[in-house]
Amino acid sequence: MGGLIPVGHGGAGGCINIDNWSQVSIRHLMAFLVVITIRALVVKYPRRWLVVLSEWYLGLTLPLAYTWAGDFVHAIFPWKIDNVLHAIDQRLLGTDPTAFLQRFARPWLTDLMQLSYCSFFFLIFFGYLILYLRGNRRQCQNYEFMVIGGLYGTYIWFMLLPAHSPRFAVCPDLWLEGGWINDLVNRFLADSSYAGGAFPSGHGAVSISICVFLWRYARPWAPLFIALTVLLLISTVYGGYHYVVDLLAGLIHGGLISLMVVTWNRRWRERGILV
Repeated sequence: MGGLIPVGHGGAGGCINIDNWSQVSIRHLMAFLVVITIRALVVKYPRRWLVVLSEWYLGLTLPLAYTWAGDFVHAIFPWKIDNVLHAIDQRLLGTDPTAFLQRFARPWLTDLMQLSYCSFFFLIFFGYLILYLRGNRRQCQNYEFMVIGGLYGTYIWFMLLPAHSPRFAVCPDLWLEGGWINDLVNRFLADSSYAGGAFPSGHGAVSISICVFLWRYARPWAPLFIALTVLLLISTVYGGYHYVVDLLAGLIHGGLISLMVVTWNRRWRERGILV
């Protein structure tokens, strides 16, 4: 719920730059009302299925939230910062990282990278499931708030500092040659992705935080998630979805959000607001 409010305010300030503003407003208002309704029902009728729904629906609707965040990209600022980000990458690495990785491109590697890129929301889901099944309610709450805060925070940055990513701005002719996995991912991204949501990287912000949470509270699973996260982060540059500086900014953003969430929740529990 908290994530919907800043996104909505950002859009309200730039509504003249949003196509179909009335439809967008109604969509987000309805989502807000659904959140309020679910919370009210849980408080009044704390039945098991409602409690489980309240614990899972925010995480399960994150892909939809990402898609809807695209309504507000360029709502405030019409420009993009890709030239700056690309210049920083070249200064840091001495070359274009996407072009460098494409030297090693093979159809099987492209399929692996595309599959790794699309594993992001599955990592979020299964990371939460592992903690949930362990019965640690407090860490589940911290995890959920970390993911929501990390992703919604990047959506706000998308409005303030729009970046279209290398595949749109720097190397629009980039062609990823792969197999059926690559074809399937390309069709999926054509329907769900948008230009302007690159900086900072939500993949970097959340995936590293997930690894830290699992290392702390479910360590047997941590090596697997770390390996998958390394592939995920490489895939974002390989496919031209992010600049390296996007990932670095995402790591900083995710670390700060995680620290804020843990501190904030601890204080709420001390005051009896959270169980």
